[in-house]
Amino acid sequence: MSAAVLFSDAPPAAALMSPLERQVLDLLADGLSDPAIAVRLEVATNTVKDTLSALSGRLGTRERAAMVAAGYKQGVLTLPAATPDGAGKVTRREFECLLLIAQGLNAVGIADRWGLPVGDVRRMTADLRQRLGACSRTHLVRRAVELGVLTLVRRAAVSRERAA
Repeated sequence: MSAAVLFSDAPPAAALMSPLERQVLDLLADGLSDPAIAVRLEVATNTVKDTLSALSGRLGTRERAAMVAAGYKQGVLTLPAATPDGAGKVTRREFECLLLIAQGLNAVGIADRWGLPVGDVRRMTADLRQRLGACSRTHLVRRAVELGVLTLVRRAAVSRERAA
């Protein structure tokens, strides 16, 4: 099962990003924490936090998983060349959970929307992380894109396709 995560048309963040912002977003997508990103880039943790703050403004979200999804949509993060056969098999409910994570909802928000206990959503997310080989929610979005579970497109492109 694969579908698109839709985002509104916003000014392309890629043109405005510094090399440091691109590196931080890429490492964030790999699931690294702020201190781990700082060590990898040999900068202070506060520099990483400041960079993430700037990225949240450029990408229009403070939620890290949604930043990763927006990074793919804006072309800052590159899509994989090929997807392995049979990779990323998820149920419809798990797919819906991935969509909501990519749109910036946390476990509490998803549980409220579905009328489920938060623990059920957290277990589903943990299972998805394990099966897709992700270490965090942000990394889960990257793995879902890499495995072809999520496809990210611009809203205007979808509107044009419907009109054709």
